[in-house]
Amino acid sequence: MARCYVREVFPTKSVQTRRNNDKELANLLRVFGHMPMDAIAPMHIREYLDMFEFCP
Repeated sequence: MARCYVREVFPTKSVQTRRNNDKELANLLRVFGHMPMDAIAPMHIREYLDMFEFCP
């Protein structure tokens, strides 16, 4: 899915958005890159959000 996003959507974004997406994508791939998409559960998303303190 990440490869598809980078190939199809990423080029349509502004330069600043692409910079931000690069950082975000690196974090996502580091945490979830080894997992099949159908193995990612809500608890994994919650742990990810807690790790990066996106949620209070």
